[in-house]
Amino acid sequence: MDLENDKSENQWRLIASPSPESPLQFTSQTWIYDRFSTGQQSFQMPNEVKGLTCLLYVFNGGVKINDDIELLKKDSLLVKDESVNIVTTENTDLVLFAIDETGEHYDHGMFSGNQL
Repeated sequence: MDLENDKSENQWRLIASPSPESPLQFTSQTWIYDRFSTGQQSFQMPNEVKGLTCLLYVFNGGVKINDDIELLKKDSLLVKDESVNIVTTENTDLVLFAIDETGEHYDHGMFSGNQL
């Protein structure tokens, strides 16, 4: 999928979700956001992910989480049911994956190519 802008400067951008309003639509209860933060920024995760299980991935740069945890390029953090304050001190690319663990899903491997 080609995005209109290559960076979502200083704001979360919804890339994919089960909603028909998102650029890419999933059939699963999964949401993907990205954010390019310039310099020093302090922000929260998107409101829409409250109650979901999230994986925050640092694609480039670095962040400090809740003044305690430092994540650098290629690091990730699993967040569930907690408030997270994210601080960047340099240009940083983030990807956020959010899933609804109670959503309908298939537990038996790849659905394509299964045989009886």
